[in-house]
Amino acid sequence: MLMNLTNPAMTTILVLCSICAYAQTPNPGTEVIPGILLPDQPEVRSGFVLLAVTNPQTDKSAFSFAGQEIPPVIRASPGQDIRLTYRNEMSAQSRELCVYRPCMNMTNLHFHGLHVSPNAPQDDVLTMMAMPGESLHYIVNIPLDQPPGLYWYHTHPHGESYQQDLDGMSGAIVIDGMEQYVPEVRKLRERILILRDKVVDKDDSTGAGLRSRVGIPENGCSTSTAVPERVFTVNGVLRPAIDIAPGERQFWRIVNASPDLYADLKIETEKFEIVALDGMPLAFHDPKRHTESVDHVFLPPAGRSKPS
Repeated sequence: MLMNLTNPAMTTILVLCSICAYAQTPNPGTEVIPGILLPDQPEVRSGFVLLAVTNPQTDKSAFSFAGQEIPPVIRASPGQDIRLTYRNEMSAQSRELCVYRPCMNMTNLHFHGLHVSPNAPQDDVLTMMAMPGESLHYIVNIPLDQPPGLYWYHTHPHGESYQQDLDGMSGAIVIDGMEQYVPEVRKLRERILILRDKVVDKDDSTGAGLRSRVGIPENGCSTSTAVPERVFTVNGVLRPAIDIAPGERQFWRIVNASPDLYADLKIETEKFEIVALDGMPLAFHDPKRHTESVDHVFLPPAGRSKPS
């Protein structure tokens, strides 16, 4: 996604709710509510250690990398290997429920969208499984004909992956080479936006304040009258601000890492150009189709978009 904002405001604020998602620039004369700037994600290429841990404050599962619960962005080029050690350091007993029973805290990794082998030690989600205290060693061979673009990784133990994805155990994968199909992205500032769920507990006294903070109307979101029980975060932050100068163009890579929520993304008063969908450059199959100008983009669960 290529973003080119001409609004005099210096900041775009994303507002995301459970069944709709939109980004808005403030109208002239309105006060901009200070927000947390969109945090950048740590990046890694190969030869690293990723941990599965249990957060001691929330008892939720999480990825840990370099001492922080921030999943890294994995970058690779076609023809390279992604080598990583995945250690399960989650607690032996979980207080979360998985398919009507306590979670067992078993885990593994799935490399979503990559054209790689389903056999160990690559994208094997059936026989590669780590219980608490165990480790998995992945060597994922990226083929030379892998299309460049945005992909993602997440846990995939059957019966438990839904809860782990809700807890945020997911991250982005970037395969190099997009500039071969869209040369104009080469010099643009790149932003990686990962949409994840945050559960709004109806019994939690902070739930009403949280819904208000992300801008969910009292009468429901979009055409639904139901009270949303989950909201989107962007890179783990509620309603982040994305700094962008007037007239500046940015290259946004967006992945919907929710297990089952759809996101309809829009920038009020502005259009954006799509250069790739689901990790595939538009020009990959049609060299004459470099970009597509739209006023919104609809991302299903696991969907990826690259607007600029």
